[in-house]
Amino acid sequence: MLRVFRFLFLSAIKILGRIFYRFDFEWVGTPPQRPFERIRLNILLNHTSLLEPVVLSLLPFSYLWKTAGEAAFPAADITMNRSVAGTLYAALAPHPISISRRRDHTWRKFLELASGGALIFMTPEGRMKRLNGLDKHGKLMTVRRGVAEVLREIDDGDMLVMHSGGLHHVLAPGWKFPRLFKEIRFRFELLPIVGYKRFLDANRSGFEERVIADLEERRDRHCFSPATREAVELQAA
Repeated sequence: MLRVFRFLFLSAIKILGRIFYRFDFEWVGTPPQRPFERIRLNILLNHTSLLEPVVLSLLPFSYLWKTAGEAAFPAADITMNRSVAGTLYAALAPHPISISRRRDHTWRKFLELASGGALIFMTPEGRMKRLNGLDKHGKLMTVRRGVAEVLREIDDGDMLVMHSGGLHHVLAPGWKFPRLFKEIRFRFELLPIVGYKRFLDANRSGFEERVIADLEERRDRHCFSPATREAVELQAA
Protein backbone atom coordinates (compact mmCIF):
# COMPACT_ATOMS: atom_id res chain seq x y z
CA MET A 1 0.00 0.00 0.00
CA LEU A 2 2.84 2.40 0.79
CA ARG A 3 4.26 1.74 -2.67
CA VAL A 4 0.96 2.83 -4.23
CA PHE A 5 0.87 6.08 -2.28
CA ARG A 6 4.52 6.74 -3.07
CA PHE A 7 3.88 6.08 -6.76
CA LEU A 8 0.96 8.52 -6.71
CA PHE A 9 3.17 11.15 -5.09
CA LEU A 10 5.91 10.68 -7.70
CA SER A 11 3.32 10.76 -10.48
CA ALA A 12 1.88 13.99 -9.11
CA ILE A 13 5.35 15.59 -9.22
CA LYS A 14 5.74 14.40 -12.82
CA ILE A 15 2.37 15.79 -13.90
CA LEU A 16 2.74 19.11 -12.07
CA GLY A 17 6.21 19.52 -13.54
CA ARG A 18 4.80 19.07 -17.03
CA ILE A 19 2.06 21.61 -16.31
CA PHE A 20 4.22 24.36 -14.83
CA TYR A 21 7.51 24.01 -16.73
CA ARG A 22 8.87 23.54 -20.23
CA PHE A 23 11.69 21.04 -20.73
CA ASP A 24 14.64 21.25 -23.08
CA PHE A 25 15.51 17.56 -23.07
CA GLU A 26 17.77 15.32 -25.18
CA TRP A 27 19.68 12.07 -24.84
CA VAL A 28 23.46 12.09 -25.17
CA GLY A 29 23.97 9.60 -27.98
CA THR A 30 21.32 7.12 -29.06
CA PRO A 31 19.63 5.28 -26.18
CA PRO A 32 18.41 1.68 -26.48
CA GLN A 33 14.76 1.03 -27.26
CA ARG A 34 13.91 0.61 -23.56
CA PRO A 35 16.50 2.81 -21.80
CA PHE A 36 15.03 2.53 -18.29
CA GLU A 37 14.89 -1.26 -18.19
CA ARG A 38 18.33 -2.05 -16.69
CA ILE A 39 19.18 1.06 -14.64
CA ARG A 40 20.75 0.44 -11.22
CA LEU A 41 22.31 3.84 -10.51
CA ASN A 42 20.87 7.31 -11.22
CA ILE A 43 23.08 10.35 -10.67
CA LEU A 44 22.27 14.03 -11.12
CA LEU A 45 25.14 16.39 -11.93
CA ASN A 46 25.20 20.17 -11.44
CA HIS A 47 23.23 20.15 -8.18
CA THR A 48 21.69 23.62 -7.81
CA SER A 49 18.30 23.35 -6.13
CA LEU A 50 16.01 21.42 -3.79
CA LEU A 51 13.48 21.46 -6.65
CA GLU A 52 15.49 18.95 -8.69
CA PRO A 53 12.93 16.16 -8.16
CA VAL A 54 11.20 17.94 -11.05
CA VAL A 55 13.40 15.66 -13.18
CA LEU A 56 10.75 13.02 -12.45
CA SER A 57 8.72 14.75 -15.16
CA LEU A 58 11.06 13.15 -17.71
CA LEU A 59 10.79 9.60 -16.36
CA PRO A 60 8.14 7.14 -17.58
CA PHE A 61 5.39 6.04 -15.21
CA SER A 62 6.73 2.47 -15.30
CA TYR A 63 10.06 3.72 -13.93
CA LEU A 64 8.29 5.74 -11.25
CA TRP A 65 6.55 2.54 -10.15
CA LYS A 66 9.92 0.81 -9.87
CA THR A 67 11.30 3.81 -8.00
CA ALA A 68 8.38 3.73 -5.56
CA GLY A 69 9.22 0.16 -4.60
CA GLU A 70 13.01 -0.14 -4.85
CA ALA A 71 14.73 3.26 -4.64
CA ALA A 72 17.25 4.46 -2.10
CA PHE A 73 19.05 7.78 -1.91
CA PRO A 74 21.39 9.56 0.51
CA ALA A 75 20.50 13.04 1.73
CA ALA A 76 22.35 15.32 4.09
CA ASP A 77 21.00 15.11 7.63
CA ILE A 78 20.67 18.91 7.67
CA THR A 79 18.18 18.60 4.80
CA MET A 80 16.32 15.60 6.14
CA ASN A 81 15.91 17.32 9.52
CA ARG A 82 13.97 20.20 7.97
CA SER A 83 10.27 19.89 8.71
CA VAL A 84 8.95 20.45 5.18
CA ALA A 85 11.84 19.51 2.90
CA GLY A 86 12.73 16.46 4.98
CA THR A 87 9.17 15.15 4.96
CA LEU A 88 8.79 15.61 1.21
CA TYR A 89 12.15 14.01 0.44
CA ALA A 90 11.38 11.06 2.69
CA ALA A 91 8.22 10.42 0.67
CA LEU A 92 10.15 10.04 -2.59
CA ALA A 93 11.55 6.56 -1.97
CA PRO A 94 11.24 3.58 0.38
CA HIS A 95 14.87 3.95 1.55
CA PRO A 96 15.83 7.61 2.13
CA ILE A 97 19.09 7.54 4.10
CA SER A 98 19.94 10.55 6.23
CA ILE A 99 23.73 10.76 6.20
CA SER A 100 26.31 12.81 8.05
CA ARG A 101 29.34 14.26 6.32
CA ARG A 102 31.53 11.46 7.68
CA ARG A 103 32.21 7.88 6.61
CA ASP A 104 30.20 6.47 9.50
CA HIS A 105 27.39 3.92 9.92
CA THR A 106 24.95 6.06 7.90
CA TRP A 107 27.15 5.82 4.79
CA ARG A 108 27.82 2.12 5.34
CA LYS A 109 24.07 1.51 5.50
CA PHE A 110 23.66 3.21 2.14
CA LEU A 111 26.44 1.14 0.57
CA GLU A 112 24.74 -2.01 1.85
CA LEU A 113 21.55 -0.99 0.04
CA ALA A 114 23.55 -0.44 -3.16
CA SER A 115 25.16 -3.88 -2.97
CA GLY A 116 21.81 -5.42 -2.02
CA GLY A 117 20.11 -4.46 -5.28
CA ALA A 118 18.36 -1.19 -4.45
CA LEU A 119 17.73 1.33 -7.23
CA ILE A 120 20.15 4.11 -6.28
CA PHE A 121 19.65 7.85 -6.77
CA MET A 122 22.29 10.38 -5.74
CA THR A 123 23.80 13.81 -6.39
CA PRO A 124 27.55 13.03 -6.45
CA GLU A 125 28.65 16.61 -5.78
CA GLY A 126 27.17 16.27 -2.32
CA ARG A 127 26.19 19.90 -1.87
CA MET A 128 24.36 22.62 -3.78
CA LYS A 129 25.86 25.24 -6.03
CA ARG A 130 25.03 28.79 -4.92
CA LEU A 131 24.18 31.71 -7.19
CA ASN A 132 27.86 32.70 -7.37
CA GLY A 133 28.73 29.34 -8.94
CA LEU A 134 30.45 28.04 -5.80
CA ASP A 135 29.34 25.92 -2.85
CA LYS A 136 28.30 27.49 0.46
CA HIS A 137 31.95 27.52 1.60
CA GLY A 138 33.05 29.47 -1.49
CA LYS A 139 34.71 26.49 -3.16
CA LEU A 140 34.35 25.18 -6.71
CA MET A 141 31.83 22.37 -7.15
CA THR A 142 33.50 18.99 -7.41
CA VAL A 143 32.29 15.41 -7.57
CA ARG A 144 32.87 13.53 -4.30
CA ARG A 145 34.41 10.06 -4.14
CA GLY A 146 31.21 8.52 -2.73
CA VAL A 147 29.83 7.79 -6.20
CA ALA A 148 32.91 5.66 -6.96
CA GLU A 149 32.36 3.74 -3.73
CA VAL A 150 28.79 3.06 -4.84
CA LEU A 151 29.98 1.93 -8.27
CA ARG A 152 32.26 -0.62 -6.60
CA GLU A 153 29.17 -2.20 -5.03
CA ILE A 154 27.26 -2.63 -8.32
CA ASP A 155 28.24 -5.15 -10.99
CA ASP A 156 25.27 -5.14 -13.34
CA GLY A 157 22.87 -2.84 -15.16
CA ASP A 158 23.25 0.74 -16.33
CA MET A 159 24.06 4.13 -14.85
CA LEU A 160 21.77 7.01 -15.85
CA VAL A 161 23.61 10.33 -15.71
CA MET A 162 21.15 13.23 -15.55
CA HIS A 163 23.00 16.37 -16.63
CA SER A 164 21.09 19.37 -15.26
CA GLY A 165 21.33 22.77 -16.89
CA GLY A 166 20.70 24.25 -13.45
CA LEU A 167 17.62 25.51 -11.60
CA HIS A 168 18.84 28.80 -10.15
CA HIS A 169 16.29 30.58 -12.32
CA VAL A 170 13.52 28.43 -10.79
CA LEU A 171 14.45 27.93 -7.11
CA ALA A 172 17.91 28.97 -5.99
CA PRO A 173 19.26 28.07 -2.53
CA GLY A 174 17.70 30.43 -0.01
CA TRP A 175 14.59 31.22 -2.05
CA LYS A 176 11.28 30.38 -0.38
CA PHE A 177 9.09 29.94 -3.45
CA PRO A 178 9.79 28.59 -6.96
CA ARG A 179 9.22 30.57 -10.14
CA LEU A 180 6.79 28.93 -12.54
CA PHE A 181 6.61 28.57 -16.33
CA LYS A 182 10.39 28.54 -16.85
CA GLU A 183 12.35 26.30 -19.21
CA ILE A 184 14.45 23.58 -17.56
CA ARG A 185 17.31 21.85 -19.38
CA PHE A 186 18.34 18.22 -18.95
CA ARG A 187 20.56 15.87 -20.92
CA PHE A 188 20.39 12.14 -20.12
CA GLU A 189 23.36 9.82 -20.67
CA LEU A 190 23.16 6.03 -20.27
CA LEU A 191 26.34 4.12 -19.42
CA PRO A 192 26.64 0.32 -18.88
CA ILE A 193 28.15 -0.05 -15.41
CA VAL A 194 30.41 -3.04 -16.17
CA GLY A 195 31.77 -1.34 -19.28
CA TYR A 196 32.22 1.96 -17.44
CA LYS A 197 34.17 0.30 -14.63
CA ARG A 198 36.30 -1.55 -17.17
CA PHE A 199 36.93 1.71 -19.06
CA LEU A 200 38.15 3.36 -15.85
CA ASP A 201 40.01 0.22 -14.69
CA ALA A 202 38.21 -0.37 -11.39
CA ASN A 203 40.74 -3.04 -10.38
CA ARG A 204 43.65 -0.61 -10.39
CA SER A 205 44.42 1.93 -7.67
CA GLY A 206 43.18 5.45 -8.28
CA PHE A 207 39.74 4.35 -9.51
CA GLU A 208 37.96 6.93 -7.36
CA GLU A 209 40.04 9.78 -8.78
CA ARG A 210 39.38 8.61 -12.34
CA VAL A 211 35.63 8.46 -11.71
CA ILE A 212 35.69 11.99 -10.30
CA ALA A 213 37.66 13.36 -13.26
CA ASP A 214 35.46 11.58 -15.81
CA LEU A 215 32.15 12.70 -14.29
CA GLU A 216 33.33 16.28 -13.92
CA GLU A 217 34.39 16.31 -17.57
CA ARG A 218 31.00 14.91 -18.64
CA ARG A 219 29.21 17.42 -16.44
CA ASP A 220 31.08 20.39 -17.87
CA ARG A 221 30.49 19.11 -21.41
CA HIS A 222 26.78 18.31 -21.20
CA CYS A 223 25.25 20.39 -18.40
CA PHE A 224 25.98 23.81 -19.76
CA SER A 225 25.28 25.77 -22.90
CA PRO A 226 28.38 27.14 -24.70
CA ALA A 227 27.97 30.53 -22.96
CA THR A 228 27.72 29.11 -19.43
CA ARG A 229 30.52 26.64 -20.14
CA GLU A 230 32.81 29.54 -21.06
CA ALA A 231 31.89 31.30 -17.82
CA VAL A 232 32.68 28.19 -15.77
CA GLU A 233 36.07 27.82 -17.47
CA LEU A 234 36.92 31.46 -16.80
CA GLN A 235 35.88 31.08 -13.17
CA ALA A 236 38.00 27.95 -12.74
CA ALA A 237 41.00 29.74 -14.23
